[in-house]
Amino acid sequence: MYTVNQGETDYDLQQQRWADGRDYVDYRENSFNDNRNREATFQTDYVQPLDSTKTLEIGAKSILRTVSSDYRIEADSLDGRGFVLVPSRSNQFRYDQNVYAGYLTYGFAVGKTLTFKFGTRVEHTRIDGDFMTNSATLQTNYTNVVPSLMAAWDVTKDQKLKLSYTRRIQRPSIFYLNPYINTSNPRNIMAGNPSLAPELTDAYELGYNTYIKKSSFTFSGYWRQTNNAIEALSRNVPARNLLPTVDSALVLYTTFQNVARNATYGLSVSGSTKLTPKWNLSGNVNYYYMWVRSAALNLENGGTMHNANITSAWQFDNGWSAQFTGLFNSRRIQLQGRSSGYRSYNVAVKKELFQKKGSLTLSVINPFNRQLIFRNDLASEQFTYTDNSYFLNRNLRLSFNYQFGKLENRPARPKKSIRNDDQKEGG
Repeated sequence: MYTVNQGETDYDLQQQRWADGRDYVDYRENSFNDNRNREATFQTDYVQPLDSTKTLEIGAKSILRTVSSDYRIEADSLDGRGFVLVPSRSNQFRYDQNVYAGYLTYGFAVGKTLTFKFGTRVEHTRIDGDFMTNSATLQTNYTNVVPSLMAAWDVTKDQKLKLSYTRRIQRPSIFYLNPYINTSNPRNIMAGNPSLAPELTDAYELGYNTYIKKSSFTFSGYWRQTNNAIEALSRNVPARNLLPTVDSALVLYTTFQNVARNATYGLSVSGSTKLTPKWNLSGNVNYYYMWVRSAALNLENGGTMHNANITSAWQFDNGWSAQFTGLFNSRRIQLQGRSSGYRSYNVAVKKELFQKKGSLTLSVINPFNRQLIFRNDLASEQFTYTDNSYFLNRNLRLSFNYQFGKLENRPARPKKSIRNDDQKEGG
């Protein structure tokens, strides 16, 4: 599997001061940041039944990632030269992350109602970072052993109880790694940290699943703990330390470090039901408490959070269908503060065409909300900071899909899909 993602982060900044009853422009800059993320995945799996109750599964996987960021700053100090490149804040950054993993899983059954699985995965990660402009390099190698345990009990034909433990690795994505200094908000300047280590999380979960006529429900309780959590850290620094200015006023400088330990305890309920032959309803509610602490910085924070989503789908005659999706996320707890929650919803109408070989879909996202507003509150002994970010979110989308060729109605062979969920996303 091979994927490529590209993005741009550009902005224009103009700083002004008020004097003698008018505005004076003191400084202007243009910022350009082009980034690309390429990812190639190779995976092989083999399952060997040992007898009617035992299986052995082995596999190997490689994930080869290349992240590049070409960023430059052009500043105009209003001295007649116009916009001039600022070499100290411009660079080309290349980051190669190669992951090589192998795993072994042994599963067996006890009687007709109990099943167990024990597994171990070994992952070796090699990282090479290169700042091409100033020839600085970054090299890291590390190996992780990732155990997993699972026990399941078929209480009845329609009820199952499952207990599991696993260790998860979350590697920082380009959002956390990119050293590009973002001054789009001149009062809170941000930069990534290419020296970040991956997060290691121990996760325990107890789940109960039941089927009632045309409905299914899952109830689960969980506990997750991360001892080297990646957290955003903000501190006051003089503006002249980061910007080409003589201004000694203090601004916030925010970056990321592995400085915290966090624990999450929560309950989750999900379900789906068929209300009528042509109406399906599904949803999920998650409520949890999060506590985060940094002994090195003598900081801690905690609080409850929750999220929910619902999907309602209808089938109509003549190939018409419709779907409503809504989601809500509460505030988010951070080491130095918290950020506000948000809600989003969309409605989609679909028409099948050409004897179900094609389809036309019209979807509307947040039709009654022009923008999303995110509030960020930070505090320490040295500062108190609040900002509001506004994102245009109303969206109208028309898409067409057509299927070429013919699929034979033969039983599909079971296979293990490729899924890369080892990166901690942000933004």
